[in-house]
Amino acid sequence: MLGLEIIEPGEVGILVRLGKAQEKVLQEGLHFVAPWLDRVQKFDIRVQKYEVEVPAETRDLQPVDAKFVITYRVKENKVVTVLREHGDLKHVEEELVSPQTKGAFRQAATSMNAQEMVTQRAELKQDFERELNDSLDKFGIKLLDISILRLEFGKDYQDAVIRAQMAEQQAREAENMVKVAKAEALAEQERAKGQALAEKERAEGKVTAIKKVGDALLSPGGKLFLQIEILEAWKEGGSKVPNVLVIGDDIPRLPFLVNTEQSNNNPLEDY
Repeated sequence: MLGLEIIEPGEVGILVRLGKAQEKVLQEGLHFVAPWLDRVQKFDIRVQKYEVEVPAETRDLQPVDAKFVITYRVKENKVVTVLREHGDLKHVEEELVSPQTKGAFRQAATSMNAQEMVTQRAELKQDFERELNDSLDKFGIKLLDISILRLEFGKDYQDAVIRAQMAEQQAREAENMVKVAKAEALAEQERAKGQALAEKERAEGKVTAIKKVGDALLSPGGKLFLQIEILEAWKEGGSKVPNVLVIGDDIPRLPFLVNTEQSNNNPLEDY
């Protein structure tokens, strides 16, 4: 009389005859067995996830507390060997996955100091995965992925990191203050240059205007204008003509009106 065994998807069956595991692996589906002679040990070959906590030390002896999720599966062609040596998945995780994970991470941790472990996490994970994959592969376990859940350092190191961050922030603030001060000084210099240039242009404008007036007065029309001004002054002042000395053609500069302090009733005498 035969019995029936059903192997579900994601499982394989190991035929145990008279207490000894056989090399033949039963795939998913319906199988006939002799119940008085055989039994079937089912084994899950689907992807498994297992959490492992690992205390370790870095190369510079900083304590680090890590926690990982190890994603793995048992290789189908190694199921019989794994079952014989370790039993079901619970024993596989306790006797293989956990200790191999701890050993691989401690090996990777000693190759880095604490700062490198923080700044070079990708390299750390790569080294860790390589070590663990080599270790588990020897036992018929296929490593699929490692997820880092926690990577914490001791309090002394954390305090040192905080102090370093504060010092760096203060240095940046001081650098920004220096930049602001330099910018303000440069702006003040530019303002001063602008003001000096404006004063220079105003002074040059005045000189130019005076020169133009002088040139106009030295022209024939300018001399006539001065004569008319003298006559107008004489008319307004009565019979007394303002005492005026006109310096003209022989001096190539501005004409000057100078009080001679002498009475002269002929305003055109000097002309």
